[in-house]
Amino acid sequence: MLKHTSIEVSREAAQMIATMLTRTSALYMLCTVLLFANPVSSGMQKIVVDDADLARIAAAKDDIFSHVLRVSSSSLMEPYLNCDGYRELQKLDNKIIPFVIQDLVRIENSRVLYGKGHYQPLPKDNQEWLLRARQVADGTMPEFIYLSLLAGTSYGKAALRTGSERINEAYRWLQWWKENRDHYALTFKNAEKFDVGECEKEKTSPHLRCRMIDGLLNVRAVSATIKNIIDNAAAAAGVRAVVGNDGQANSFMGSGRTNIITSIDFRLMTFDEFAYAIAERVSIGYPWRKDGDTYYFGTGDPATGRWMVSSTTNSPRDLVCDIKMDRTVFRTSEQMPLEIDLRYLGAGEKGIEIIAGIPAEEYPVFVVQVVDEDDQPLLANQTGAIRGGELSTLKLGGPGNARRFVGEIDLSHFVIFAKPGDYTVTLTYKVGQDLSPGKEVWRGETVSGAVFVRIVD
Repeated sequence: MLKHTSIEVSREAAQMIATMLTRTSALYMLCTVLLFANPVSSGMQKIVVDDADLARIAAAKDDIFSHVLRVSSSSLMEPYLNCDGYRELQKLDNKIIPFVIQDLVRIENSRVLYGKGHYQPLPKDNQEWLLRARQVADGTMPEFIYLSLLAGTSYGKAALRTGSERINEAYRWLQWWKENRDHYALTFKNAEKFDVGECEKEKTSPHLRCRMIDGLLNVRAVSATIKNIIDNAAAAAGVRAVVGNDGQANSFMGSGRTNIITSIDFRLMTFDEFAYAIAERVSIGYPWRKDGDTYYFGTGDPATGRWMVSSTTNSPRDLVCDIKMDRTVFRTSEQMPLEIDLRYLGAGEKGIEIIAGIPAEEYPVFVVQVVDEDDQPLLANQTGAIRGGELSTLKLGGPGNARRFVGEIDLSHFVIFAKPGDYTVTLTYKVGQDLSPGKEVWRGETVSGAVFVRIVD
């Protein structure tokens, strides 16, 4: 069997052969491997970027800047790319990649300035914040120019042929750079200080990330409650925040507007700016104030959490599993109470039997899933039951019976949080055919919505 590292074929030759063959041929697959082979392991030289290359890149970017201003009224893409500076960068091929990625990352981290997401968080007369956002993106060009340049490099063209998604997203190119950094020899002055930067992958699944970067708060959330966002943001910023129930208690939703579920993307903010944005722009008039070192949101008694509605189930939707945490910021040594709500939604008078307790080592009735900021699952004792001991059942629905069962577990008994950070928690209630086959119990699987826990030192 041939190994690609033992075949001496130039990158240019491999690219020519690849374009002559169909995607389904074995030789095409071999050439694709060659194109992305490590230059060192396959006998090729590293890509050298020296002071002369750096000067050419800087001059070409200046030319593109001037050209963009002249054609800025055009709604077409082609006029922006029709200039000597763009063609000069094309000639430099893969040498431009790290510098293009660097600018893309800066654009990604300042896009909130242009109203990215659901809200324009701060008023336009907040000049201090606008200046910070502009400084992050200073010296960058329109994003489509960078993406077009990357797609035109040798690596970009190969990515297109192999169906890679890295040609159209800053985060994916950033990951490419991390994987291929050793393919480059940066010899220009102060190259040891060159840093492409960091940006977060854009997620559409429920998550909450709160972090301080250079003394400023960055918050990204999808399907999180306002209370959860405020609690975690305050913990990240190291300030004290009290969230009131706003006088609108509801047995299922929890406390008023504080438990509205929302999605936001706030960056480069002081906590005062965050407080204004979450209260005035997201909650539309949610009262807040600062008294000494404490921030107060809402009115009334301290707010409780809300039930996070079951999101999926592999059985008919006659049983849902919801979870709730009134607190979501903990130290690793604390207990972490998590309430579980099993609700029967089925019609009819018969009702259902559910499993309320069973030894965890025999069958995982409740399975806790926890992932960290990188979507990596935590190693943990993840299974258990609300009640220990022998197999027991509980009737939901039907004459004289409740339609819901509420219990509580201690999350710290299920999961070991080894380090501070933001974590996403869901819970699955599942009963299979192999569990007490002689008993008439509800069988299936239902997954709760997500709650977001922040672990602090």
